[in-house]
This record gives sequence, structure tokens and C-alpha cells, in this order.
Amino acid sequence: MYVTESVNIPEELERQLKRDRLVLFVGAGVSVPSGLPGFFGLAAELAGQSGHLSPAKKDADRLDYFIGRLSDDHFNTHEITKKIFQEKQPAANSEHAAVMALATACKTPRIITTNYDNLLAEAADEQGLDYGEQYFAPALPLGRDFKGLVHLHGSILRPSKNMVLDDRDFGKAYFTDGWATRFLTEVFANYTVLFIGYSVNDPVIRYLSLGLHSNGPKHFIFLGHDNEEPKDHYETTLANFEHLQFQTIEYPVQNGSHQALIDALNAWAEHETQSVPDYIRKTKELVEAGIPQTQHDTDSLLSELSTPSGLDTFIQTAKEPIWINWLYEQKRYSTLFDGTEPQTPQQRQLLNWITRICNINFNSESITLQYIKLCQQRLSDYAFQSFSTSAIQPSNDGTPKKALQAFLSTSIKDKTMPYMPHDSLLCGFEDQFRASNIVWEAALRPFLEFDRSSKFYEPDPVPFSSGEKPDVNVSWNIPSSFGQGIIDDLASRCEHSPSFERIIENSINQAMNLLSEYYSDSNHEHWNAFIRIRIPEIEACGNTRGDLHLIIDTLRVFGEQHNEKNELANRWIHSDQIVLRRLAIHEQEISEAAPDEKLEWLLKQNLLFGRFCEHEVRQLFKAVIEHVSAAQKASLLEELQPPYSPEDIPNRAKTTDKDERQRLIRLYELFNRVCWLSAADPNWHEIQQLQSLYEKDFGFVPDPDSDVPLKIYHSVKGRISLEEFASLVKQSPSKAISKILSLPKDADAFDSFSFEAGCRLIGEYCQSIRRIPAAFGTPS
Repeated sequence: MYVTESVNIPEELERQLKRDRLVLFVGAGVSVPSGLPGFFGLAAELAGQSGHLSPAKKDADRLDYFIGRLSDDHFNTHEITKKIFQEKQPAANSEHAAVMALATACKTPRIITTNYDNLLAEAADEQGLDYGEQYFAPALPLGRDFKGLVHLHGSILRPSKNMVLDDRDFGKAYFTDGWATRFLTEVFANYTVLFIGYSVNDPVIRYLSLGLHSNGPKHFIFLGHDNEEPKDHYETTLANFEHLQFQTIEYPVQNGSHQALIDALNAWAEHETQSVPDYIRKTKELVEAGIPQTQHDTDSLLSELSTPSGLDTFIQTAKEPIWINWLYEQKRYSTLFDGTEPQTPQQRQLLNWITRICNINFNSESITLQYIKLCQQRLSDYAFQSFSTSAIQPSNDGTPKKALQAFLSTSIKDKTMPYMPHDSLLCGFEDQFRASNIVWEAALRPFLEFDRSSKFYEPDPVPFSSGEKPDVNVSWNIPSSFGQGIIDDLASRCEHSPSFERIIENSINQAMNLLSEYYSDSNHEHWNAFIRIRIPEIEACGNTRGDLHLIIDTLRVFGEQHNEKNELANRWIHSDQIVLRRLAIHEQEISEAAPDEKLEWLLKQNLLFGRFCEHEVRQLFKAVIEHVSAAQKASLLEELQPPYSPEDIPNRAKTTDKDERQRLIRLYELFNRVCWLSAADPNWHEIQQLQSLYEKDFGFVPDPDSDVPLKIYHSVKGRISLEEFASLVKQSPSKAISKILSLPKDADAFDSFSFEAGCRLIGEYCQSIRRIPAAFGTPS
């Protein structure tokens, strides 16, 4: 938890404070700002008064031994030390106050200090803080159960002989008499200890580390980090503390000031002593400020949520779905997004809040689906029941929630989704093709899966930042071990078992119906076309094997091997699913029928201008047009004549008139068919002349991708020439790319600049930059 912008209190330490298992261990560094010496400074002052040289740097880690040598010359180091501290007349500083504020924020204040002064007690008295009793060595309380301030190494308030100062004193306290060791052993075994005001060279740390329990609670130490300090020196300090089994808590030191530590202690104490009204006020302020932008604000809000009043306030105040995503990003709330049933009152409250936010939002269906996506399609029983109840209620605009209904009823893991492949009965067969049709039918039940692929031309939206439904794909739990080789085997089974072929067809029907329900595409057009751009070619599906393509290719290969191609084409052409009608056109193309019969069949089925069948129609043209009779060509030529004159579309692409726009689109559809036929039969002069007429009268330009269904269109009206694109690149390459990739989609704009055309233009530019006019720059 970041109590300030720069200081992060470990969760374990925060948890131990709340459990009343925290002890503060305070060293000389806290009293130095009050004018008192640290242990090295004290050794130097004692050496000066005894007529000895001050300790060298090499003596830093054995100052107790150095002071002990001073006592060998009959110099009373203990009494002189007491006198030094008394004469300085120190006053408690802000760090003392902060330490005691944190100590008394605990249910039971427990403070241990190795300082000889009484400044911690004075700071508490000045603030009116009750810290309990004071204990002075060697008369110490039980380490496993005490309350108050323990002066572990004695005090100037007691006889100087009881001060633990030199190596002999440390030996008695920690070895021969062992009263300090007994006390600390119980402390370290029963409490988490936080050290404040110590350095790694303090003799105290060396002796104390001997009492640490390696199997006991973790122990922590505040460590100041000065950017002016050499990096290798700081890393050595960290390594030494780690060796001594301390977990460090870093804070910045600026110009020698430890103010960041004081601020952190005070902020932590303030947080722990908040009243219920304080929790409510602070939680409300944090939520109303919006999603936290710093770790400090994040930790502050998380801390508020750990209290009943803070949680209640959050639930009442946070009404935007974006807060669900914020919770998702916090590790401590992961169980709200993995389908686990809530185990604690807090989890139940938050899950109830999530379902309520999803259900009452204006875009409740989309928001619910976005939450299900975050959950990896796993829902607890509580969430599933809540969303199921909501799904049967209409949206705010009165429309049924078809997408949510489709998803909940088919695609929730461990509930409505088909079993995973390793759990499928199909995997129990050594030879899967010996499994019955019933087993295969269960394995071929489709479900929806959220699309998690990255789109380089369109950044992924932040969850809940829009009202759009997340994109989905259709999938099957077909064992991955089957691979592409399964297509021929499945096609062969279709050939020998008409009922199995119907299972495959039904699986396609169910898949397309799912997509159509999800996207509210009642005509089944977009998704029948989009899922397969070119029927005759096997295509990859993202980075996966592509189960949908596997199913489509099974029917394609079956049709290619089937003896009664006309019969199969006539059955598929009457399907509600365009993907099956496209398969029918492909089947007719490769059938044994005469060229005239194939063309007549195509025209009879009204497929010449059928949407989303363009590629298959073009392929059939390519296969037969050179061989059809002159009469058929003449009939087709008549049908492709322009029904309008240039005067009927005076404004062309700039038109705002709906009728004129429809005329323009119709002309362009005719022009595309003319271009296909012209390319398929270069010797058909009449069709070549008709193409020239369209180009001359209407200014159309052939589009090599005009047969690709559901292209990704962008609203860049007209064509962009290579020279124009080069000019844009010269101005700004990134802006040139953005211009053709990031504009709104416009699927009805016949002359829009397509995504495929954009990629092709970029390729042409890269290939031809060495012959672009000098005005466009010299290629590097």
C-alpha cells in the first residue's frame, strides 16, 4: 500500500498491524535530528573525552569493541555517556512524534528502543497518546505478550551501569546472562517487527539478527535512499539487509532530509485511526475523482475498500462500469473474475455490485458481455443466475438481448459450453472415426469465443469504455491432435454416411445462427461471408488451426469428391446460410455440366448480383466464359448494359441524394461483373468495349479486390494514386498510414478506399520509390 507517493508499505506489514501483531523497533537515527549522537558519533565523543583517537571507518562495524577498549583505561564510559545525553537537553522531534502516532494507532502499542534518551515517551505525552508502561533493561516484560515502551539497552532515567554500551555489555545481554536474547526470541517468534532508525553497520543490528527466527514472521526495516549515494554502495546495503533476513522498505532522502519517512509514518497512522465518517468521506472523494491515476491513490482506495464502511460507500458511489475493469486490475480481487463462488461477505457484496452495474446500465447487454470476457467465459453460479435473469428482460430500447442470450445458453465454461476436448468422449476412442454419429454430433456443437487477437489497425478498447459488444468467433472443442489431415477423413465419412454429412451441415447452421444472433444479423449475410473470404482456398484462422475453416473445408472436399455434384449444388443453394450457397456455386463450377448449363444455372438462381457470393461467381465466370455459346454471351452482355447515363449521376461520389447514390452503386456493381468477364475472356471484344464505356462515361477504375466479400472499407472517397500517396508520405509517413487505416468504416461506399487496396498501395510505393519524381523526395 502506497501511503504516500514514494513509500510503499508491504501488504504483509499492513495486515499484521490490523491483526495487532506489529512491534516498532526504534534506533538512534530517529534521535539524531534532536542533536543526539548516533553510535559512531557517541564513540568519537567518548574517545575525545578519554584522550584517545576517534574511531576510524574500519571500526564502524565493531564500535562496541572500540568503546570497550576505552573502559579498559578506567574511563567510566557508562557514566560519561549518561552525562553527554543529559547535558544536550534534547527535545522530541517530528520523527519521534510520527513513530508514536503509528505505535498508538495499533490496538496494542508495542515499542522497543535501543536509544538511551526518553524522547519517544516525551513525544507521546506531548500529543496525549497512551502507549502503556515503560520498561527498562534488564527488567523486561515477557516478549510474547507486552504493551508499552521497552528500553532494551537501558536509559538515562536509570542507573548508568544498566546501559548496554560496550562489547562486555552486549555479551552479557545477549549471551552470558541472555536477558535481551530471551526477550527478543519471544518477540521475533510472535510478532512482525518493523525497524526504524537503524543502519546496516549498527552493532545493534548485528546482535539482533542473531535472535531472528528464520521460520518466524517476516521482519522489515525502513531504508533511506539518497540519489547522491553511489549505486554499488546502496546495492551492497540492500544485499546485507537481505542476508540478515530483513525486508527493506525504501524511502527517498533529499539533501539529507528524512521527511519522506516522517510523512509516510504519519499517513499510515492517520489511515489506521480513521473513524467511520472518515472512511466514508475519503472513499467518496476518491471515487468521485475518477479512476486512480497513481499507485498512491490506488492503494488508498483499496485500503478504504477493506473496511465495511468504505466498501459500502464505494458500492453506493461507483456507478460507472469502468470501475469493474479497475477491480479486475487489482490482484486481490481476482476471484471476482475467475468463476469462483464468493467466499467472504466482501466478495459477495462486490459480486452483487458487479452484476447490478451490468444489469442496470443503459448498455447492459454489452457491459455484461465485456465482464464475461474478462472472466474468460467462466461465471460463478450467482453471476450466471443473475445474468440469466437479466438476459430475458428487454434492453432499455425495448429490443431483446439476443447476443447475451446466445452467449449464456451456449458458451459459458463448465456450464453451457461443450466439454473441453480432453473431457470429450471422442477422445476415448483410439480411432476417433469408429465413434458413433451421436458422439461426433456432441463434439461438433459450436459455441462462441471472444476474439482476443490484436488488430494492428485498430487499438483494443479499454474494457467498459464503450457500449460496443466485444467481438466473437465461433469455435468447436475439436481435439487439437486431429490437425488438418482430419479434413479428408471427415469428408470420406460424409461420402459414406449421408447422416454424418447432415451433422456437419447442421454444425455449420448452428455456428452461423450463433453469430447471426450475437450480431443481430437476421439475414445471416455478414457472418456467412466474413468467416470465409474465398471458399476454394484453405485459409488460416488467426494463429490457430481454425476449427470453422476445418468444418467448411470438410464440406468443400466432400463436395469435390461427390459424384452427384449437381444434386448437392441444388440442395445447398437453397440453404439459409450464404456459406452453403457459396459452396454450392463452387460445386457447380467443378461439376461435369456443360459451360452453358453452369452459366444458366447461375443466372436462374439470381446469383449474378448476389451479395457475398462475388468471389465464387467470379471463379465460375473464369472457368466457363471462354466456352459458353455466343447466344449466352449475348444474353449476358445485354444484362450488363448501363441502365443510366452520366447525366443521371451528375454529382458522382459527392452526391448527397439517396436515389443518385443508389444508381451509382448499381452501375458500379455492373462494372465489376464486366471487369470479371473481361479478364476471364480477353478475346471477347464486346465485353472489352463495354468495360471501356463504363470507364470513359463514369470514370470507374477496375478494382482487383472487387470480388472480396465484406472488405474493410474506410471513408476515403475516390482513388488515391501512387503519386498522391508518395506526397503524403513525404509530409508525414505516420499520417499517410493513419489516413488510410483509421477512418470510419463505410461498407456501402462502392468507391471507398479498401483496407486491401491500402496494403497494396503501400507495397507498390515501397517497390517503386526509386522511380518516383524528385518532387517526392530522394529515397534512402
